[in-house]
Amino acid sequence: MTRTEIVVARHWRAEVADVADTLRAALAADGSSEARVLGGGRWPKPSTIGRRPDVLLLSDVAAAPDAGTSGAPRIVRIWWNGADEVRSRLAGHPAPGETHVVFFPDVAAALADDGLDLVYVPYAFAAPTTAPSDGSRLRPAVGCTGEVDISTTCFEGFAGQDPADLGAAAAAMAEEVVMGATTLLDADAAVHVLHGHEPRRAHAMLWSVRNHVRYRIVAAVAEAFPTELSLRGDDWKRLGFAAEPTDFNRRRRRAGYREHRVSLDPGSKSTHAALYPRSVEIIAMAGGIAQFDTGDPLPTGARRLEARRPDTLAGMVEVVGGMLDADADSLAAANRTLQQEYAMLRLDAGRRLLAAIIERVS
Repeated sequence: MTRTEIVVARHWRAEVADVADTLRAALAADGSSEARVLGGGRWPKPSTIGRRPDVLLLSDVAAAPDAGTSGAPRIVRIWWNGADEVRSRLAGHPAPGETHVVFFPDVAAALADDGLDLVYVPYAFAAPTTAPSDGSRLRPAVGCTGEVDISTTCFEGFAGQDPADLGAAAAAMAEEVVMGATTLLDADAAVHVLHGHEPRRAHAMLWSVRNHVRYRIVAAVAEAFPTELSLRGDDWKRLGFAAEPTDFNRRRRRAGYREHRVSLDPGSKSTHAALYPRSVEIIAMAGGIAQFDTGDPLPTGARRLEARRPDTLAGMVEVVGGMLDADADSLAAANRTLQQEYAMLRLDAGRRLLAAIIERVS
């Protein structure tokens, strides 16, 4: 059987290297030689490839190489954001023959009728690290790293619409979400009923709702645990919170996940999915994730996360308080159990992506 050669192109996103390492881990776990995966962190040396690869895996907007005289490899492109970003990019740069991989079920559903060669794989690519056997590392703090935007800037430029009115509508919808009257998933559907005839406005409205939800969650936790919250992000400082400056250093971010009793996950700006880069990184570090429930069902195999997913502000304060008060060793053990469950999800994600790639070149 001919082995499929897959080259993962270098990219500034560290998560691209995570995808490559997950593909290699899946091959190693199965003792498979049906594919070889090169690159991800840096370009492989040409001498190690031997010939034109069968597949070149690229991140979102990265340019594909010219075919040249020997032809081009199959392009598999992975996308990180919502369906609107995918459509916007492909509208100006059509890519016939490319395979497009998305990681979130809501994005896959939105693109299902767009005529793309589409592959959906749940996002589970951050490699688990060795978890400490006790809770001595955990300090009584609630860590949260991220940005937020509750301004009305996203609503500027819509004819006949006052940005303040649209911002107030987004804030009101977010209030219903955090009070438990609806879910973010249902709010998304409502936004598209109201604004679906104007896709740009619908995108802006959903963006704003998600940001207002994020803001309300952090504000509630800050009020309940003012001395325990360890917040990082320039946006939070501008809104009057005590916060450290924005820092994109991955090593320091991961260290925080491993040492805080609670790592607050107020949700993604791009998806309703429970598994996305921030959440899986927290779990992979055996961190104490507390994640707001968007209403999107958990993937099969991730059921142990359910107890850490409150769907109201009161529920989030209760979960965070319970984790702060819990026996440190018991909390660390629960984090390790989540991590072990996630490790199996990661191997499954690697196998699914490999199978989809190999199917397209066989």
